[in-house]
Amino acid sequence: MEKEISSGTMLGIVLIALAAVIGLGFGVFSIAKGVANEGTVGVQDNLGTVSESAFDDYNDKIVTGTMVKSAVQNFTGKPVAILISTNAMHKGVVTNKAHEISYVFKIGDRDYINYNALLASDTVGEEKGDPISATNPIKGEGSTKLINENGITANIKDGLLIVANPFAINQSTGKVEFDNSIGGFSRSGNCEYLAASAKFEANLIRDTSGTTIGVIFTQMTK
Repeated sequence: MEKEISSGTMLGIVLIALAAVIGLGFGVFSIAKGVANEGTVGVQDNLGTVSESAFDDYNDKIVTGTMVKSAVQNFTGKPVAILISTNAMHKGVVTNKAHEISYVFKIGDRDYINYNALLASDTVGEEKGDPISATNPIKGEGSTKLINENGITANIKDGLLIVANPFAINQSTGKVEFDNSIGGFSRSGNCEYLAASAKFEANLIRDTSGTTIGVIFTQMTK
């Protein structure tokens, strides 16, 4: 009888231990699966969208030329438009020769070159801003779909630029078009040069739904 009780007890212990092992295995699997799913979602988010917190450093702030370069590099390949106006652009200095075609928007009395994701234009037959040759000064002419809250020609208002018609879309691929020619940032003698110590006013670009879709940098005169 003792032997039978002992065998039964042992069997019970074995079954309990086995159940514990199986339960632990399912627990580990569930945790691993959850972490993997979160990682996948995180990667997809990084590829497709940009968190609002990524724009905190450029929300109505004063930044240096070094920070402007970093912003362009950090947002490269993401749906974020970068508009830059240096004082040299304002004076009509030529662009970097390697930058064969630049896309320019005239906002207020200043010209801005569009880098990374390209904004759309409302000019008939065009998908982007006003293209210029690298061998000619910026003209900044042409109609754009940049407006402020009152629907008039674009001006930075209350630290924001509101864009009615966000990105230029390639009609063949259906994807946002980009211009990542930034070689002029580090070469003096062209209007795209960004001196490390230069000061820029940084403001956000939003669409009419309130979503942040870019950053606009304007070099300060002093």
